[in-house]
Amino acid sequence: MSLAQSSEGPDYYSTSQVASMLGVDQRTVREWIMRRQLTATRFDGHWQIAPSDLEKFRTHTRLPARKRKSSSTLPLADLSILRTLAQWDDAISREIAQVHQIVEGNVRKHLCLLEAQGFARRIGIRNASVVWVATPEGRKWLETQGLSQEDVLMKGEQQN
Repeated sequence: MSLAQSSEGPDYYSTSQVASMLGVDQRTVREWIMRRQLTATRFDGHWQIAPSDLEKFRTHTRLPARKRKSSSTLPLADLSILRTLAQWDDAISREIAQVHQIVEGNVRKHLCLLEAQGFARRIGIRNASVVWVATPEGRKWLETQGLSQEDVLMKGEQQN
C-alpha cells in the first residue's frame, strides 16, 4: 500500500487530482502552494495535499463557479463506475474493478474524483474496504444524460 492511498481513502491528493477536483490547471494549484494559500507536503519530489487541508482551502477560498462535465467529457471509467454504483445498492472498489476489468487503484482514483464532483460518497467499511454509493445528485445526473449501460459500453467502443 502506498503512502498516498489507504483502504479508507486517500491520505494525500496529488496536485493533478486537486486540479481536477477544483476545475483548475495544475499550475494554479502549485501557485497556491507557493503562495501558501494551500498547505501541502513535499514527498519524493511531488506535492501532496491532505484531504483536511484541501477542505480548509475550499472553505476559506472563493473559487470560480465551474460547469459540470457533460457525458461527452466525463471519462468513460467515471461514467461506467457511476452507472454501476447507481445500479447496485453499494460497492467496494475491488468489486467494481472485477466487473469493469480496471486496476483497483484506478477505480479508487475515479471514485475519489466522482466524490469531488458530488456524484459518489463513502458510507462505511466492508471487508477492510470503503463502501461507496451513488449520491442522489449522481443518479439525477445520469438520468438527465439519458444514458443506459449499453450507451456507456458503446461510447467505450467508439473511443477505442
